[in-house]
Amino acid sequence: MFYMRRHRSQIFFNSVRWRYVSITKLLNFCEKKSADFTVFSEEKIVMYSREKSLCMKGSTSALGHNLSVLKDTEKSTVSYGVVHKSVANVVTVAADGSNILMQRQVVVKEPTGHGSSSTMVMQMKYCDYPSRSLMVMACQRGIQVYDADGSVMLYWHSLVPPSSDEVSASFARGISTFQDCMLCIGTDSGNILIFDVPTRGANIVLREMLKGHTAPISCLFNKEDLLGSGDDSGKVVVWQHDVDSNSIQVLTTIDIQGCVI
Repeated sequence: MFYMRRHRSQIFFNSVRWRYVSITKLLNFCEKKSADFTVFSEEKIVMYSREKSLCMKGSTSALGHNLSVLKDTEKSTVSYGVVHKSVANVVTVAADGSNILMQRQVVVKEPTGHGSSSTMVMQMKYCDYPSRSLMVMACQRGIQVYDADGSVMLYWHSLVPPSSDEVSASFARGISTFQDCMLCIGTDSGNILIFDVPTRGANIVLREMLKGHTAPISCLFNKEDLLGSGDDSGKVVVWQHDVDSNSIQVLTTIDIQGCVI
């Protein structure tokens, strides 16, 4: 479990590593102590421990879902990412938290390849696939896909004419992987863009556009063959991927009060 606190212009991450207690031991304590859960402190059972804080180079915006974590078991590293205005602040540390291996500030780019301080990043998320990991930035003018460490931009999808110099009201928000080979991104129009992600290279292709919302998408989540989407009006749509037709269809919709986050 991870949580974040803000101090001046720096971000500190605190991670909490859970230690599991067997259900048998829990039942034995409950039976012996008449289900008084204060016995955990009496018996000195440690449920979690606080690890060392990490300092990042930049601040963070007050946005929902503004923390993404990528664990690389092969390299024994953990990467953390947050966004602030037009910048994604990322830091990679050893899995045991012993030392910082890399810190980088990724500035959102325009189609020309130059950085832009006027384009806001709405969300940044690490997307972990079976064959690769990517860093995805949902921005005010479009969508940008980088390699996992943010050093190389692999793909750009514009929501406004590339020739436009104006900051548009269009934006992307809500990021999710799907079915091990798809990338799903929500937009301000309520549409969900589905991209095919290759196992390697930069040949990311727009596959289809899902239309089930009329308000801006606020969040996306997935589980197995299901994709859930929520919007600013409180509507939730559950989509299902049909293997036979290789299409994504609406399974059910739910209307609630308030924005779905």
